[in-house]
Amino acid sequence: MSKAAKKLALQSSPEFDSQLEMNTEPDEFGPEVKAFIYQTITEFQPFSTPETLVSVVSKNPMGLLKKLASEGTPIEAGALKKMHRIEISLKEGETVIKSEGLSTSIFDAISSAKNQLIVMLTDIQDQVISAQDRQAQISSARQNQGVH
Repeated sequence: MSKAAKKLALQSSPEFDSQLEMNTEPDEFGPEVKAFIYQTITEFQPFSTPETLVSVVSKNPMGLLKKLASEGTPIEAGALKKMHRIEISLKEGETVIKSEGLSTSIFDAISSAKNQLIVMLTDIQDQVISAQDRQAQISSARQNQGVH
């Protein structure tokens, strides 16, 4: 199975408890990687609804060879071949937002994609929420301070 075909998809539920659908060979990702993916996906909870589909896809890093060269970041094919290219996407209805991470470590590639996506989602949220709404959220949070 090619790297481009390997896919882990997670469908969120109201409590963000989820079921993992795997389109990959059973031993392709070890339990540590699967646990890390689950942990990473939970960080999207504040930005999602029960209908949000979160996908984590392992893609062929060699597909970036021409793109990186055209952007002035040439990388040796042998080095690129040893890297992990991970795409995380959130889809709700017809709207999709996604980001990619590239690293020699699969954990770093997943983290990079997640961090880029969190920045994009935070920027979108900041544009949508007005200053008055934000102040109301802060006030509400301060009043509900409790020890968990």
